[in-house]
Amino acid sequence: MKAKSISGNSPEELKLAFYDCIEDGFKPTLAFVFIPFKTEIEPYCEILKEKEIAIFGTSRFGTVMQDPITIKDTSFLLLDLDLKHFKILFKEFTDNSAESAATELAKQVKDTFNESSLLVYSSDFRINFTNMLKGFTGILGDDVNMFGAVSGTDETITDGLVFTNNKQSKHALLSLVFNAEKVHVQGDSFSGWKSVGTVKTVTKSKDNVVLEIDNKSAVDITMKYGGIDELPEDFFEATVLVSRTLAMNFLRDKGDPITLIGLVLHDERGLITNANCPVGSKLQFALPPEFDVIDETILRFSQLKEEVPNPDAVVLYNCMNRMEVLGPFVDEEIKGIRKLWNAPLAGFMSNGEIGRARNSELEIHNCTQMCVVIKEK
Repeated sequence: MKAKSISGNSPEELKLAFYDCIEDGFKPTLAFVFIPFKTEIEPYCEILKEKEIAIFGTSRFGTVMQDPITIKDTSFLLLDLDLKHFKILFKEFTDNSAESAATELAKQVKDTFNESSLLVYSSDFRINFTNMLKGFTGILGDDVNMFGAVSGTDETITDGLVFTNNKQSKHALLSLVFNAEKVHVQGDSFSGWKSVGTVKTVTKSKDNVVLEIDNKSAVDITMKYGGIDELPEDFFEATVLVSRTLAMNFLRDKGDPITLIGLVLHDERGLITNANCPVGSKLQFALPPEFDVIDETILRFSQLKEEVPNPDAVVLYNCMNRMEVLGPFVDEEIKGIRKLWNAPLAGFMSNGEIGRARNSELEIHNCTQMCVVIKEK
């Protein structure tokens, strides 16, 4: 399989780049499309539709491809994979039906190939991802090989978008399914948020809302350990302040902790997370990474390179929170990852990352760099 990555700041610029890249006879069949938040998608999609190329697309906060990370450009990661070896599935959901939508998608996945690997995008950050992932694992099993991300937006974390050739939605799951007998997909994730202090316990919660930690208000104890004297009344301003200051590393029976941020629920003094946090869950508060995280991230993904040294393409899902915390140094992190592989690479700044940390279960992550390699067998 051959792959190429291109970008452009306008449909006209990207169209020129696209025709330049196919001059040598390259005939892509599949396009990963990462398009700026609140940008009209049709002019970009038409470039691909003219050549009957399948579109696997999402809105994004920033494009991860070149140095530095760009907010303006739209990017394509183009692959010439045999049409028989992949399929794109799309399923809309309402506020409370993400799990059933995932179940329906999983049934379609099961009927598509004998063995499947899949990438999944959710356009909506505000769903309960624990329940959504149960929809997939309930049909495909706990060991399903699955990675993905939550559509990128701005700091309001609303109005994300997923799209394919003739469908788009702000409330949908979009899945790219590979025939695992023909295409190898493997990934890993790394956060780098440093656990501090003693292990604490969730003592009151409701699904994905943490109400009390060690019998204290979740918001109050977070403000205390984060050194926050006062929270803005505005939901988004309060959430941005907390997410830049303190995260929660939830401990697991095996593998790395899972890093989650909390969305401030003022009325109940609780924190909304993407994942269920049942009473008894153990966690440590975590501080944002310092600049040594760049070396740690590259070392972590060096292990993935040893296992898959020559992928055809590399996809990165990088939490937009890392850009907020690391600033321009996040470009150095991306540059270091790119140097690991001599392969086309593209990705985006996301609102959440789906996959497995090493030796861990399938979960939703925040503040995390997710790296996925793809290679035709």
